[in-house]
Amino acid sequence: MFFSDPDLDLKVMLWLIGFALVISVGMYVKWKHVFGSWLLFSVLANGVVYLNAGSRFFDIYNLKWIVAFTLHYWPYINLVGLVILVAVFLKKHYAK
Repeated sequence: MFFSDPDLDLKVMLWLIGFALVISVGMYVKWKHVFGSWLLFSVLANGVVYLNAGSRFFDIYNLKWIVAFTLHYWPYINLVGLVILVAVFLKKHYAK
């Protein structure tokens, strides 16, 4: 969806996913929380692929299953991860 050229779409998408990886590694270095940095990367990468879901890139390379996974399953996986992260945080800080 970024551009009409599938090759350029792939390059932009990979660059943005790499940028998401750098952000999540930065979070890990700063706070030393593996699950939180994994969840941040998952949410950011999901956003990148979600924004590009309507691209011809997925049609040309026959990758429609990635679009289906991104639209129907990945957000729920991120939601479960967020619930687990909040539960761990609450248990850690408010347990007696």
